[in-house]
Amino acid sequence: MSAGRRARTALPLRFALHGGGSRDQGTVFDLVPNSGGEWTENVLYRFRNGPDGAGPYAGVILGMAGYLYGTTEQGGGYAQGAVYEVEQSKKGWKNIPLYNFTGGGDGKLPMGNLTFDNTGNLYGTTYLGGAHNMGVVFELEP
Repeated sequence: MSAGRRARTALPLRFALHGGGSRDQGTVFDLVPNSGGEWTENVLYRFRNGPDGAGPYAGVILGMAGYLYGTTEQGGGYAQGAVYEVEQSKKGWKNIPLYNFTGGGDGKLPMGNLTFDNTGNLYGTTYLGGAHNMGVVFELEP
């Protein structure tokens, strides 16, 4: 199991974990410091290997509105990976799939870190797919 990088936020620290969760499909979680110097894990979202994806690999980043963004290397609408947003709602945290990779020209197996530009476009890479099955660089516009 490999933990992704943490989102750069004030405490708590937020992560995505490749395995774990009730179905071992991965989780998004945070770590909150206790007064005694220990940390408490709070699972924010458990992936189900459906349209929400499975196997978050590269961690999460924090968007300007306070939502978390990441990729899963598995699952999604075509089982080729997904880009997701996790946001807090009245009933807890929920996953909003932003893009499902088809495995063709748009790529498959997104495994790299995401990044935003100053206008809110989201960029990332896939491990495979594209014209020569060597991966792609993708952009998602808000």
